[in-house]
Amino acid sequence: MSYVDTIMKKLLLLIVPLVLLGSCSNKGTELPDFKYQTLGGESIKKADLEGKIVVLNVWATWCGTCIKEIPDLNRLADKYKNDDEVLFLAFSDEPESKVIPLLQRFPFRYTHIVDAEEFTSNIQTRLVKTYPQNLIVNQESVVVFDVSDGTSDLFSKMDGIIQELKNK
Repeated sequence: MSYVDTIMKKLLLLIVPLVLLGSCSNKGTELPDFKYQTLGGESIKKADLEGKIVVLNVWATWCGTCIKEIPDLNRLADKYKNDDEVLFLAFSDEPESKVIPLLQRFPFRYTHIVDAEEFTSNIQTRLVKTYPQNLIVNQESVVVFDVSDGTSDLFSKMDGIIQELKNK
């Protein structure tokens, strides 16, 4: 095997896993259609979000990073709680019986949708579903922010994007 072949093989071994595990994003794509019932019993569908800034969180009860970011996400929801232009939705693939006990221990002030695997699979950008996933969707239902890495300073990053969208 030549030196060039060896280098190419090593590069492929480095690049392929990166592509498969995490270089994709929903940014610039339209939010997929959906229709669910919230934990509060209200029906919600994509059409209800038109003209709104929508902050989405995909999480799981067993995900430590998901639970760790709840205070920042609550702070963001609290900042905009009286703003009808901004909606906060949290999607979980898990059933109500698992989500409600965790929400009692860790209050999470988003509107919650459970049993949402079809929707979360549609917005999944990696080979393996990664939690947490945070998205911001603009008033035209286009994803403008998508992060799935437990990023630090989530409040500031997401607040900045919401402010930009409000000022357009």
